[in-house]
Amino acid sequence: MPFFIDGNPSPSEVSEAVNYLLSNFTQNVSADPATGQVIGPTGNVQGYLYRYLSVKYADSFDGTVNFTNTPTNRLYFGLRNSDSSTESTNPADYLWTEVSGGFSTTKLFYYTVTGGRQINYIAGLAAPSALWQADSGSAIDLDVISGSDGASSRICYAKSTSSTLSSTPSTYQTTGSASFPPTNTWGGSETWQATPPTLAVNEALFQSDGIYNPMTNLTTWNVPYLSNFKVGSLSAITANMGTLTAGEIVVGSSPTISGTTMTGAGTHLYSDGRFIMGNSTTNITFNGTTANLNGFAVQTAGSSSNVTVTNPTTIFTFTTTQAGYVMYSISGNMFAGWPNNSAAYGVDTELFIYLRNSSNVDVKTSRRYCAGSIERLDWNMTPGIYLGALGSPFSVTQVVSLPADTYRIILDGNSYVRDNTGNVLYGPSAASTDCANLEYFYYQVKV
Repeated sequence: MPFFIDGNPSPSEVSEAVNYLLSNFTQNVSADPATGQVIGPTGNVQGYLYRYLSVKYADSFDGTVNFTNTPTNRLYFGLRNSDSSTESTNPADYLWTEVSGGFSTTKLFYYTVTGGRQINYIAGLAAPSALWQADSGSAIDLDVISGSDGASSRICYAKSTSSTLSSTPSTYQTTGSASFPPTNTWGGSETWQATPPTLAVNEALFQSDGIYNPMTNLTTWNVPYLSNFKVGSLSAITANMGTLTAGEIVVGSSPTISGTTMTGAGTHLYSDGRFIMGNSTTNITFNGTTANLNGFAVQTAGSSSNVTVTNPTTIFTFTTTQAGYVMYSISGNMFAGWPNNSAAYGVDTELFIYLRNSSNVDVKTSRRYCAGSIERLDWNMTPGIYLGALGSPFSVTQVVSLPADTYRIILDGNSYVRDNTGNVLYGPSAASTDCANLEYFYYQVKV
């Protein structure tokens, strides 16, 4: 809380200062801007106007004899309140108080900050409780209320041409709260300081965390760790990563999701689980709802005129350059006709689809029966007329794991002409070779 405001205070600073004055200042309370002391009705110092309180020691009432920063064998202590954490070295800036019996070698200046820039202090042989701290030699921050043990955290940084440091000793202690581990403490020629240094090429930045205990006036520094690092390859890193919260990972040239495809090129893993890989033509995308495979190894054989498939016919050839799963689909319409025969009553067809490798071995076979048989009594049985209006659509899709090789997709079809009792009049099992033709009107293959 600001008890002294400058010439350009913020509204909140003015409000806090007014509230403090209304709550604490009566006609018997005064504040001295020169010393920073807030004097209560009994003449006691109730608090201070400024943030920092410096403590010095001497052997005379004005501090000019044996002026020092440590209490050992001194007779007086001096206090100075200011807004600077830099302690004055001029004894005249301090208000001096004599200590009964002096500090000798066993007494210390103990204090506890209670809030509102109020502080309690004694010259004693021990701290009254864990809330009390011994003067460390640095200015006391009156805006920091004393903790249960007075301990506070510290951080220091160092740079080194070594990417690793020795871990012996496991900890290192220094005196006071403002000191840092000495140069080369952990064997990397490092120099420790309060702020991160500027790194040159091939230098690593290390960080160490410390705990300052005012009861012992010691800061215990933990083994340092790399704050950042550069490696030639990820193989230089060995780590159990556990669960990572990595934000977004972007590699390439501005890869961005665009609907069910993408723009740019590369890989983009979004923090919400969406991802894209590839380029604007060929990519794998997941936009949070739909996963899509765009432009990957898809080959299409388009429409054709009527193709007679009475014997095995190769309709498509493709080559895989590495082992993996391949999906192929075939779709189209089949039509059948038969020779002049008034006894013909119906026609049905069958279609075999083979996936054959370069050694002429079938690795996948599919069979599709198409609609049409003796049950279809409503068919137009005019001899020699193709049943175009009753062409049977079909679609077959297969997924198969294949080694690298060259493959053919082969169709083999048959057509059967039956009489009204279902007997085959024409077809592969009949004596007559004048069988109906299986007509393959158009096909489309995707691999």
